Amino acid sequence: MNKLAIVLVLYSFLSGCTTPNSFEDITPQLYKPDLEKITDITIVEMGITSSAQIDDSEFKCEEFELTPDEVKTYFKAAMQVSKNDYWHMLDWSPCYIKGKLEFENGEKATWSINQLRSGAITDSNGNNTYLYCPDCVATHFLGP
Repeated sequence: MNKLAIVLVLYSFLSGCTTPNSFEDITPQLYKPDLEKITDITIVEMGITSSAQIDDSEFKCEEFELTPDEVKTYFKAAMQVSKNDYWHMLDWSPCYIKGKLEFENGEKATWSINQLRSGAITDSNGNNTYLYCPDCVATHFLGP
């Protein structure tokens, strides 16, 4: 066998191993978050456009709002995802809201939720818990 044939065989084998066969293969692994019980949630700002968004004509971030009840429901239903999956597997939206929360043990944190149902909680030490809620429903969430 010549070198070209070997390279082609290896390429076809490796590309077959790395190509997802179904939607489930690219869905991030979801975990129950290991968080204290949340006792207080405050919305600080809604309709924020990320500074990473260059052309805002495609998005109307000022229209992205969630009610306090929708935010509470989000945090009750959201599942944790790894940092890698959050940054590399979930769709990104430049539109988000942010706020503060307090846990039952008295610790405080900040949070954000974007229009495509991804979110994060940042504790007072700067540690992030990344969240995703594919089943959350709200008037201003985009997608299925």
